[in-house]
Amino acid sequence: MSETKGKFNGTCNRTSCQRAGATWYNHGTQKYYCPKCALELNKDPFNAKDAERLFGHKLCTEGEER
Repeated sequence: MSETKGKFNGTCNRTSCQRAGATWYNHGTQKYYCPKCALELNKDPFNAKDAERLFGHKLCTEGEER
């Protein structure tokens, strides 16, 4: 496993993906995902409803979490 997996600007946290350029923060896992995977996660109806209830916004948001 890569030392940069799930880190900002590292590789996507999805094991099946591992693309470089992970810049989308998943507020549930507190890890970073590539834009393609993050958008897929945001489109999932269950994720969308749960994220809105828990966080008040989409599950994955672009940029570094502070």
